[in-house]
Amino acid sequence: ELVADANGVIKAIERTVPDAEKAGEKVSEGVSKGISNKTKLIAGAVVAATGVAAVAAAAKLKDIVFDGIAAAQAQDDAVQKLNASLRNTGNFSEQTSKSLQDFASGLQSVTTFGDEVILDQLAFAQAMGASVGQSKEILAAATDMSAALGIDLNSAVRNITKTLGGYAGELGEVIPELKDLTKEQLQNRSSIDLLAGKYQELRAKGGKKFMLGERRFWTSYT
Repeated sequence: ELVADANGVIKAIERTVPDAEKAGEKVSEGVSKGISNKTKLIAGAVVAATGVAAVAAAAKLKDIVFDGIAAAQAQDDAVQKLNASLRNTGNFSEQTSKSLQDFASGLQSVTTFGDEVILDQLAFAQAMGASVGQSKEILAAATDMSAALGIDLNSAVRNITKTLGGYAGELGEVIPELKDLTKEQLQNRSSIDLLAGKYQELRAKGGKKFMLGERRFWTSYT
């Protein structure tokens, strides 16, 4: 439906291009009458530039329409992937899906990550065994860790999720404090608590609050 609607808009834009060019020529002719040759050249150039600008604007609008379609499709793909992950884990409901989509939108507003990327990672975390609630906490911590350590979000999510299995893994080499946690503590998401507060001072200086239920996260990388 989006593509069909957009095609109509694009055709309408394309129809304006010849009209814009003709209008530029007519105005140029009108302005040229009764003025000196030097001024005529200047006037013609100005009107011609106006015609070019009109065509360029139409072309830009066409690009914007296509970009909008691509973004909408990416968003829809991410939602479908999330819903599939929820069904696979027996957690799907319209309410749960909507809650996760709202969470992704909220996190997008305080980070540099698009909500479609966050939705993908929520699905990924759940596929790795995280619960719905844990996946939200993982993403909130992972976005900060990704920005602070300069690692990609996928790696941050993967490594944080692995700690729920009771092992610090590669993340323990980067954040030694994780090695001090017992297997039981890691399984009880103490690693997420630790990571959520790891960069608190830095985030508090220039960050924004992001509420997740009763828990508060900070992010300064907007």
